[in-house]
Amino acid sequence: MFEASLLAPLSKKVELILLCFFSKIYILDVLIPFVVFTSALASFNHSNFSVFPFISNSKNGLSFNVFSNSNSNKKFKLAKSYLEQKEYVKAEKIYLELAKKKDVHAIYNLGYLYMEQGKIIEGEKYYKMAADMGYDDAMFNLAMFYDRQKDYDKEKFYLEKLAAKNQNDAIFQLAIIYRQERNYQKADELYKRLLKEKYQESEVFYNLGISCYYQKKYDEAETYFLKAIELGNNDDPKYNLGILYKVQGKFAQAKKYLIPLTQKGKVDAMINVGAIYRDEKDYSNAKKYYKMAMDRGSREAEVEYNTILIMEEHGI
Repeated sequence: MFEASLLAPLSKKVELILLCFFSKIYILDVLIPFVVFTSALASFNHSNFSVFPFISNSKNGLSFNVFSNSNSNKKFKLAKSYLEQKEYVKAEKIYLELAKKKDVHAIYNLGYLYMEQGKIIEGEKYYKMAADMGYDDAMFNLAMFYDRQKDYDKEKFYLEKLAAKNQNDAIFQLAIIYRQERNYQKADELYKRLLKEKYQESEVFYNLGISCYYQKKYDEAETYFLKAIELGNNDDPKYNLGILYKVQGKFAQAKKYLIPLTQKGKVDAMINVGAIYRDEKDYSNAKKYYKMAMDRGSREAEVEYNTILIMEEHGI
């Protein structure tokens, strides 16, 4: 940390620090990532699909087929039992036999079986086979697989197919991709389409708010964040609303939403509240919140804390 008591008249180093300060390089005006209120794509609470590596959306966790042949039905149940017990070799043998008969459920579960064992090439092959046969779960799991591989063109390919079938989980994920590509108009169209279906409304309003924020449609963003807060029980919309007010210079409103989050230990909120007090020239409170963030290991807060010490030392 800089020692304020040892500072001489402004040096080049101090001038550089103050330049960064006044240009606000440090400000964390970055919104929470625009996904559902979870941190990872694969942890979405999908209502219609299984997300890789789960097998399907049936109640017992395994894809099931209605066989006209009772013998095939018994074999499928046996393979299911083996798969649940992670006896992959035995399950694989039965699924391969059923796959030769073009049974899409067996083909799909082969994809899962191989993915579960880390046999990515084989897993992708059988998921593709099931997807080509029109199996929705396979398409979605492939899309999530390609998302993890950062192969977004292939991910979009399968999501578009599902969106054409009005599969809401796919539409939601597709909207995220469009916004990542800064195609806000297309993303917003998809989100509004989901709202008509009353699909995960709090998350959709939240994501619409972020989209409007990046388009500088601040009034609309405010409306959507407030709606997300009303419908949800997560702090992310509150944080983003605070940031929205902050970038507009509405500091009192920003603090209303950000200060409670500092009390919950949110470091980014501490830094931003510190920045607000700094801009209000309330250096005592600014240092208070920067110190809170410093105590939690924030390097950004340490830089800003010491910048204020420099400013105070030089009467700025």
